[in-house]
Amino acid sequence: MDFLLNYKNNIVRIITHIIFWLAYWTIYAFLMSLTGKDSFFFFFYETTMFIPIDISATYFTIYFLMPKFLYARRYVAFSLYFTLSTIFTIFLVQSIHYYIYLPWLHPEHAFKYNFFQFNYYYFMISTNSVVLLAAGIKLTKYWYKDQNLKRQLENQNLISELALLRSQINPHFLFNTLNNIDSLIHLNQDMASTAIMKLSDILRYMLYEANADKVSLEKEIQYINSLIDLHSLRFSNKNFIQMVVKGNYKNVMISPMLFVPFVENAIKHGDKNCTAPGIKIEIIVNELNIHFKIENKIGNNLNKDKTGGIGLNNVRRRLELLFVNKYNLEIKHQNNNYIVNLILLTQ
Repeated sequence: MDFLLNYKNNIVRIITHIIFWLAYWTIYAFLMSLTGKDSFFFFFYETTMFIPIDISATYFTIYFLMPKFLYARRYVAFSLYFTLSTIFTIFLVQSIHYYIYLPWLHPEHAFKYNFFQFNYYYFMISTNSVVLLAAGIKLTKYWYKDQNLKRQLENQNLISELALLRSQINPHFLFNTLNNIDSLIHLNQDMASTAIMKLSDILRYMLYEANADKVSLEKEIQYINSLIDLHSLRFSNKNFIQMVVKGNYKNVMISPMLFVPFVENAIKHGDKNCTAPGIKIEIIVNELNIHFKIENKIGNNLNKDKTGGIGLNNVRRRLELLFVNKYNLEIKHQNNNYIVNLILLTQ
């Protein structure tokens, strides 16, 4: 079905482009016929050899220069390459005009002047008119798509925020943690004090810092560590949940709460009776990407309580909005293990 939809969209796109160029060709020939001595059909015919150059220059600008430089806000590089492209196009047009157009259609003017004797300003306007028109249309579409994406992201963030608050700050989690802390007060006051501080850090992070568009990866990791420590109060083996972080993550920024749903789901649905480590978390940071991996044994309650936590559909949608074509999420069952691999491109 997706193939058919893409095929239909591509056909519509091709037809739209053909109509655009025929309209441009027709209008250009019509305007030339108003000021020239020859008829509309003559100008329509004689511009045939120049249209491919206009098409090439246009598509080179909107499909290479703009995505690679303009959208990336590399304005100096875009200006430089656009200028070089314009110069190259002008001399290509002049070459066809001097060596083909004049000898073929106007032999009385052929080689009458030097190759470099032509109106540079006129050629530049003529060459770039359609390029700038197409670029303007492309920028308008890009702006509209970007605004639409921002609106979707804002709506999705509201949904995600409510879901995160329901899953993280809920009575069940708080009551269990407070009961565990209450038990620790009589057994180990230092550990109880540490647990209270971690609970305080979690609540502070959720209520204040997680509402920002970006947080430091270091704080996100600290939050996950605090979450793990509090959940570990329920386990006899304190090493039941293990997390390893590799690479330099001190100055890395990331959208908040991207990894937490996977950690929560592993703790909630994983097998609590398996040998340690029952849950293994690995975060690898390098210059190109962030690789998050979590693995847990599959428990008997994997398919239960589907309303709790954050659903995978919600997580996937958030990733689609935040990392357009810059993430890879793989979830699989392997040898009674539930494995999540998430790679976020940072370049």
